[in-house]
Amino acid sequence: MNKKLGKPIKTSDGRVQRSSTTRQKIIVAALELIAAGSLNISAQKVAEHAGVGLRSVFRHFSDMESLFVEFNRQLEQRHRGLFALDDLTRSLALEARVSAFIEGRIKGFDVIKNFVRLTATLFYDHAVLRKQYVDLVAVFEANAEYYIPEIKSLDEVNKAIVLSLLSFQHWDLQARLRGVGRQQILEQTQAAVLQILRNQEATK
Repeated sequence: MNKKLGKPIKTSDGRVQRSSTTRQKIIVAALELIAAGSLNISAQKVAEHAGVGLRSVFRHFSDMESLFVEFNRQLEQRHRGLFALDDLTRSLALEARVSAFIEGRIKGFDVIKNFVRLTATLFYDHAVLRKQYVDLVAVFEANAEYYIPEIKSLDEVNKAIVLSLLSFQHWDLQARLRGVGRQQILEQTQAAVLQILRNQEATK
């Protein structure tokens, strides 16, 4: 037992603190690597970026899937309000509301793009990522219907088209694979969504 002035010194608190610090360094390292575009992530890369040994990674996380679970939890907390618009937005006229919503969504997608791409890349490798990906799509769709409730009144075909136009997949296709600029994506998506919504309204 370590002693100082005849009294025992507690060492367990220090070990716990160091362990917690190392664990968080590993999570932050994974987040930073993915944010920088490293989608081919591995325990070795995370360890090197965190400045810890490979054993430390697996001491805190039994496998990469458990690390994915934890950094996704922290990512969700960090960006929970990323796609939230103020309540005044919901009172705007349809065109202004759709424009504000799409612009906010494009900005949000640009922030989390590599995390969504990683999840999509590993979709078939990890059940937990499959669930998180499906849940994320559901959240995006519910968010769209909250700010643009007119979507709910569309027939199933047009509703699916609008939700697809507002999805990350559509944005990623235009921005990354087709090289379309941000303003052009905004204008094209807005025009397509408004056309469908107005056509539906005209047929009532």
